[in-house]
Amino acid sequence: QSLFDDAVLIPLAVEVGLATDVVTAFLKTDRYADTVREEQEFITSCGAQGVPFFVVNNRYALSGAQPPQAFTQALEAAWKDIAPQITDGEACGPDGCAI
Repeated sequence: QSLFDDAVLIPLAVEVGLATDVVTAFLKTDRYADTVREEQEFITSCGAQGVPFFVVNNRYALSGAQPPQAFTQALEAAWKDIAPQITDGEACGPDGCAI
C-alpha cells in the first residue's frame, strides 16, 4: 500500500481520530507543500533513503528498524549536546523554592 494514495491515507487518518471531511479537504490543497518540500530536502541531506527514518535534535539519524538501544544512544547523545547549555534555570533546593 502506498501512503501517497488518498484511499489508503484517509482511513489511516480517521483511525487516529481525524475527521474524514477535514482530511479529505486538506489533501486537496497545497497549503503545506513548501514545508513538506523543505522537510524532504532536510531528511534527504541527513541520508534518508527510506522509512522509517528518525532525526534526533537535527543531528543524530536513525535509519530503518533499530533496536531500543539505538534510540537510547541517540537521545543520550542529544542530551549531552544541550545539557551544558542549561545552567541558569530556576530550581527548588532542599529548603524550598525562592521563585
